[in-house]
Amino acid sequence: MKAPLYCIVGKRPVKSEKDLKTGDLYIYAYRWEDGVFESAMEYFDRLYMGNQDDVTFVSKQEFEEYTEKLEKERLKKSNK
Repeated sequence: MKAPLYCIVGKRPVKSEKDLKTGDLYIYAYRWEDGVFESAMEYFDRLYMGNQDDVTFVSKQEFEEYTEKLEKERLKKSNK
């Protein structure tokens, strides 16, 4: 399985990473409430099994820029 992958699923940033020691695959999704990435293996099929209608694969840089934009928006809303 190819990893790392950086994706936008719908509007949510989702990334997959592989543990280099064990080879285990992990998937993390952006949590809207606090901007933390949490384990989200439920996205496995959408990233790796062909059901990719709402998945946009992006570069690491694009992913980070998009996540930073979401964080700025989230912090702006929480300061109101």
